Amino acid sequence: MLANNIAAACGRRRLTGVSVIGFLIILRTQIKNLQNAFDVAEKKLGIPSLLDAADVAVDKPDERSIMTYVAALYHYFASQQSADVAGRRVANLVGEMADVSRMQAEYEAMATKLLDWIEKSIIVLDNRDFPPTVKGVRDLQKDFKTFRTEEKPPRERERADVEAKYFDVQTKLRALNRPMYRPPEGYQIADINKAWAVLETSESDRDRALTEALQRLSRLEQVRSRIGAADVK
Repeated sequence: MLANNIAAACGRRRLTGVSVIGFLIILRTQIKNLQNAFDVAEKKLGIPSLLDAADVAVDKPDERSIMTYVAALYHYFASQQSADVAGRRVANLVGEMADVSRMQAEYEAMATKLLDWIEKSIIVLDNRDFPPTVKGVRDLQKDFKTFRTEEKPPRERERADVEAKYFDVQTKLRALNRPMYRPPEGYQIADINKAWAVLETSESDRDRALTEALQRLSRLEQVRSRIGAADVK
């Protein structure tokens, strides 16, 4: 094949001895480069070397062999590109699911904190061990007012934040076409709403109980005052 190339070149134009040597060097370099490319493709990419470099470095190489080899190269790099795209998609999905897991953990922590406060507050609100004096009950009424105006409002905002976090998780999962999130038993939105309703009932009952206790103690003090005044006379 190498001799044919030289003969073909000589047929196209007259070459001096020096020109023939130069052409030979160039041709050998081209063939060497081609063969290196074929060897690398076979060893590194696993693409069989269907061609011989010397067969390609001719005026009319076998088109079918070249097309077959080019097709093998195309399919390899196309598959690599598809794998890269799939890899990026998987990485994105893993990242999105990690975000969802973090949001779920945040929701459960927020719900736990809120439910714990509700439970403790209900215990205090349901306590009917009132002091036996008007002053003592009035002090409890001041504490109760503080509960209503200072302690409870931030918890109402926390409750709204918990619900917002829950719906953010569901929205994220819906966008990822994943099953909806179901919080642990006792920590679902319905459980929080139920506990909050009990809290408000206890709050209303305590308001009424304190008012009734204050009225009763006030009457007793009035009676004692009248009896004390009568004894003085």
